[in-house]
Amino acid sequence: MQLSSVYLYEKIKEKYEITERGTLSGLDGYLRPFLCYEKKETFRHGHVYVVQRYDKEWESAVLTAENILWVFCGREEIDAASEELQQIPYIHIALDSLEEIAEFMNDVQEIFDAADEWERKIHNLMLEHAGMDRLLQVTSEFLQNPMTVTGLDFAFVAEAGSEYLPPRAQLYTDDGLNMEYVNALLQNETYRDMADTHEYVMFPAYISGCRSMNRNLFVDGKATHRLVLTECRSEITLRVICVLDILVEKLEYLLVHEAEEEDPDRDMEQIFVRILSDRTADYMQVSRELSELGWSGNHEYMCLILQITYLNQQNLSTKAILRRNLRIL
Repeated sequence: MQLSSVYLYEKIKEKYEITERGTLSGLDGYLRPFLCYEKKETFRHGHVYVVQRYDKEWESAVLTAENILWVFCGREEIDAASEELQQIPYIHIALDSLEEIAEFMNDVQEIFDAADEWERKIHNLMLEHAGMDRLLQVTSEFLQNPMTVTGLDFAFVAEAGSEYLPPRAQLYTDDGLNMEYVNALLQNETYRDMADTHEYVMFPAYISGCRSMNRNLFVDGKATHRLVLTECRSEITLRVICVLDILVEKLEYLLVHEAEEEDPDRDMEQIFVRILSDRTADYMQVSRELSELGWSGNHEYMCLILQITYLNQQNLSTKAILRRNLRIL
């Protein structure tokens, strides 16, 4: 799979001394590396190129080749102040001998191996129709942080790694929805502003005690769900985006193509929406449908009227509030 320059930089930095770097991004993508002992005239775009030693002969190739992540080895200084060079994605690593470079190449290959293994697992799980929980579990283990998929109305869909979450950061508890967490979200401007964005959005730690990276999931062009990666085991940086992009594609596919299980509460909701909004509704048919769900005319009923705020309407939190009140009753 393609790995971003930020992803590779952070993984390489765990083991090697990086003396300089250019403009790196979490949104680009590069394939496995080639090793160059001497200057070449042509390069394969979209790959990492490891250069044994950078000198002036390489400058023209580096400045003209496109869509390449350069990794320069050696201890000689590079003109990092060069404005042209600053715009290029490159990493300069303090390596001297060919033996060190050979070991470095093996380490970079292992970085790609681990990412490819994760992608292979995700692909196989899709073929097996394993469901969202398994996709999140494999990815949570790979990224070392808990993951959750919720509806925009805070309806639970799937999660993995929740055992690592501190109590305050758990959206779902044994008593139902964590309303303190929900209210903190609803009052946060960043949360309100991400209603329809395709961007990844970081929520600050003061909301739940942990930072989180959030991404809307879209069905038929409309945001319907949200993927949440919570920072409680390892730091979340831009490097996770190249992984989450693949996961998001799979999750949106499942949301579009996999039929939801029958939900009596959802059937009940649709019946009452029809009663309240459709003046031409066939009430005999409605009565039969209610009877099939176990609701009889002999039962006693209570009508509860709630006045909701514009903020609840805007953030689609009305259903979450209703579910909590029903549990209280």
